Amino acid sequence: METHELPLATILVVEDGPAPPPRELRDRFADRGVRWIATGQNVGQIAAIDYAYSRVGTPYVFHLEDDWEFYRAGYMERSLRVLESNPKCLQVWIRATGDTQRHPVEPYVYVDEGVAWQRMALHYEHKGTWNGFTFNPGLRRLADYVAIGGYGVHARFHPDRPNEPETILSQLYRRHDCFAAILADDGGAGYVRHLGDQRHVGPVPEYDR
Repeated sequence: METHELPLATILVVEDGPAPPPRELRDRFADRGVRWIATGQNVGQIAAIDYAYSRVGTPYVFHLEDDWEFYRAGYMERSLRVLESNPKCLQVWIRATGDTQRHPVEPYVYVDEGVAWQRMALHYEHKGTWNGFTFNPGLRRLADYVAIGGYGVHARFHPDRPNEPETILSQLYRRHDCFAAILADDGGAGYVRHLGDQRHVGPVPEYDR
């Protein structure tokens, strides 16, 4: 299937702390049009995401973290086709269908605009409430974020319960009949793998717990 590269309006990098990354790192990517921002103090993952999203002015956000390895191209264009064809699709996973942290995937394969995808199913290890919302890399609509008033009003990151925000937000979106998808082309080979297991920052201050 032919794909076309999507233009990026802004690459926005947020540092959860007092200052943006060191000058040498910013200089390394000076030709990429990166906008570097910082929260000013350690506020935690969810608040940092809200801080970044408040500066987004495009209809779509490709959410990204720094501990992932991308090994194939074309995911953004394919994800956009799925979102445009399914107004209730909240976001599109781009991990391999066999690499979902035990999160179940429904067996039926849909095809929209030539793109094969599957629905993420309810995760009963999370009491049947986690049905696909994730902060893993993936494309999503800014309107779906705005519709719930942001993430921080519903959930806060706690180091002892790292999956809790995704579960809470997934349950919230499920009440709005939203679902998550995962790209299933090329046998579900995926586009990205996680490199950050057991690599976490320290606890955040009391005001974010």
